[in-house]
Amino acid sequence: MEPGPDTKDKLLDAAEKLFVQQGIGATSLRNITTEAGANLASIHYHFGSKDALIAELFKRRIGPINKERLKKLEALGDEKESISLEKLVEAFVAPALHSQELSGEKGKNFVRLMGHIFSESEKTQNLVLGQFSEVAQRFLDAFGSMLPDLPRQELSWRFEFSLGAMAMAMTGNRCTHKHLNIIEKDHDSCLLLQRLITYIAGALRAPAPQFDEQENS
Repeated sequence: MEPGPDTKDKLLDAAEKLFVQQGIGATSLRNITTEAGANLASIHYHFGSKDALIAELFKRRIGPINKERLKKLEALGDEKESISLEKLVEAFVAPALHSQELSGEKGKNFVRLMGHIFSESEKTQNLVLGQFSEVAQRFLDAFGSMLPDLPRQELSWRFEFSLGAMAMAMTGNRCTHKHLNIIEKDHDSCLLLQRLITYIAGALRAPAPQFDEQENS
C-alpha cells in the first residue's frame, strides 16, 4: 500500500523539527520517520534521498517568498524613475516578514534553522543557499543600479549583513531589550517592517569606507 497523501507533509514537519533540535547532519532518516510515525520506505517513496528531502523542506518555505519577491521587483521595474531605495528594500523584506509560511512557531523554527545552515556541511549549504541564488542576484543588480558608486564587493557584504538583521527581526528575539531595559509596548508587524526598511536602506546608502592599505611584511 502506498503511503497516505499527508505522509509527505508529516515527514517534512518532522525533519524540520529535528533539524532545529539536532542539526541536519546529525539527524538520520530513521529519526525522521520515527518522529513522523512513518516507515523508512516512505522517505524513498516521497523524496528518494535525504538530500532531496532537505531541498524540498526549504523549497516549501522559501519558494513562495522568492516568487513574491520577484513579482514585486518586476512591478517596481515598471515605475522606472520613481523607484526609491526604500521601495526596493521593501520588495525584498516584506514577502518574508508577511509570509504565512514563516508565521507562528513553525515559522520561527524555520528561521532558526536557516541560522544553523552555516554550521552544516558545504554540501548541505549548497542545497539550501542555491535556492536563493536567482533572487539574490536580481536584487543585488537592482541595488547596484541604484548605488553605482558603491563597489560590488561592499554591496555584497552589506546585503549579507542585511539578511542577518532580517533573521533577527523575524525570530522575534528581543533579548537585548531586556538587558537594556527597553520597553516595547507593541509588536506591530507594520512598524517592524518600517524599522527594518529604514535600517537596511540607511546601511546600503552609507558611503563606502576607506580602508587602510596593509603593507606586506
